[in-house]
Amino acid sequence: MDKKYTAIGKLGALIFVVPVVVWGFSLRKTVDLWHNYVSVRERLEQMQVEELGQQSPDFSDTCRELLLPDGRLLEKMATDFRKEKVVVVGFTPFLSQEESGFTLHTGELLLSGGYISLVRSVYELEKRFSAVKIVSADFRLYRENRNAPLQLRANLTVMQWGKKDK
Repeated sequence: MDKKYTAIGKLGALIFVVPVVVWGFSLRKTVDLWHNYVSVRERLEQMQVEELGQQSPDFSDTCRELLLPDGRLLEKMATDFRKEKVVVVGFTPFLSQEESGFTLHTGELLLSGGYISLVRSVYELEKRFSAVKIVSADFRLYRENRNAPLQLRANLTVMQWGKKDK
């Protein structure tokens, strides 16, 4: 009779104990991650609905003043550049695209200075001029010639879109 009860005990262990152990060591974490994913997805959808409910800013407000084509961006940032001891090495504005009454202006801005100064200047540019977007930033060491000291330069590519002048 002992063998009979041993077999029933093993069967009971397989039926009840093994699933509990598997749940505890692997499936519980997976289910928790799934619930977390679902709650984050619902929160994101709710935020998107709230964002759509808010009125977006008028197009004329964001591009009322084009800063890139004629270099007005540099004029407006001149005091910040002087304060941070950042030198404007070059600025090349050009028209990237023109379509359906809208224009996309791009500017390549080359700055030279200390790392912290350059980062502060980039931060000020982003903060003060929301219509001008930085699409690329590249920091490199540069030397004019063999005997010149190394300079840190930031090559920024900025873009702004606006309405076509009629």
